[in-house]
Amino acid sequence: MKNRILIITQSFIKYKGDILSKHIFVSAKLLTQADWKVFVLAPHDRKLAYHEEIEGVKVFRFKYFWEKYERLAYTGRMQELVAKSPVNQFIFVFFMIFFLLRACQLAKRKRPLCIHAHWWIPTGLLGCLVSRLTNIPLLVTLHGTDVRLTDKNFFFSFLAKRVFKYATAITVVSNFIKEQLISKLGLPPEKIFVLPMPIDSEKIYKKEVLPPKRKIILSVARLTRQKDLGTLIRAFHRVHQKYNELDLAIIGEGPEKTNLQDLIRKLDLKKEVYLYDLMSQEKLNEYYNTCDMIVLPSIGEGFGLVLVEGQLCNKPVIGVNSGGITDIIEHEKTGLLFPPEDFVSLASAMERILSDENLASRLSEAGHQSAQVKFSQEAFLQKYLEVLEWIQGKF
Repeated sequence: MKNRILIITQSFIKYKGDILSKHIFVSAKLLTQADWKVFVLAPHDRKLAYHEEIEGVKVFRFKYFWEKYERLAYTGRMQELVAKSPVNQFIFVFFMIFFLLRACQLAKRKRPLCIHAHWWIPTGLLGCLVSRLTNIPLLVTLHGTDVRLTDKNFFFSFLAKRVFKYATAITVVSNFIKEQLISKLGLPPEKIFVLPMPIDSEKIYKKEVLPPKRKIILSVARLTRQKDLGTLIRAFHRVHQKYNELDLAIIGEGPEKTNLQDLIRKLDLKKEVYLYDLMSQEKLNEYYNTCDMIVLPSIGEGFGLVLVEGQLCNKPVIGVNSGGITDIIEHEKTGLLFPPEDFVSLASAMERILSDENLASRLSEAGHQSAQVKFSQEAFLQKYLEVLEWIQGKF
């Protein structure tokens, strides 16, 4: 039915103000403001309601096991948890079965224009089945991490091709991912739309704050090898030799935390480098506004949302000349780029911003203007509606 959409996802906010997969919620909320009826199906978790409405978005959560064993979703590590535990593999079977049944039930009852699946695995796979069983078009959104799975083995590549071939349309968060799908998987470009993540501008924004006594370099990222935070710490060690009143704050969680702590101790930076756990958007916004620059050293990053958020707070940004980051940073104009894994070049870029106030100001202003034009909620909604209109024209 026109102006109805069913979003199926393995991760969604648990409550108003939650930051987990916040971009999916923001995109759903924007549709409701454009007079769409939006239904979201996500896994249940402990103490969550099975059905509620959050700012106009109707949220349904499916039960997939006894509550104390519903431990696969909302961790960011579902694939890892399932791969390492036979018990979790058993639970995952029920996860898939009840996800499929509930999605079919909602699709038949609500009759949306399309089923919108976030991530191709497992949600896109389920979306294919639901689409076939209900004859409702399928839209699949890829976020970057799921695309890298296609490089791991033939089986994942085979499954991904089936999902992408069946989907009516595919949205990706950057031109980098679109190019990968075309070159590696041979997908037709006309069905792939670049749709960057929407920014929650109510929580991330420029504000006046008292400057801290020491200068701060900030990075917000999951603590994984792909984020390559070791390169950032080594670059900071080099810069710190010239700038004593300087700290590095890294906000995130992940499996590389112990290795990063070891590197910090090895370089004798325990008093200058701080590892913080994930925090609320409001608290994160404070860090964005008090820091002197934001750095993201990720290799093959799908998008790089933290850089856009930093630009919205009028801060100079530095990123790797790789992946979707190049959609955000135009070198020397809206930020600085450096070669992957090159801590010497990164150190040089950080030193330039620290030593040249005019450069820092120019990059901040240009980056802020660019983010407002390219990644605003209004720009996102217009593109989202264009994709939905394109799907409607196919049927």
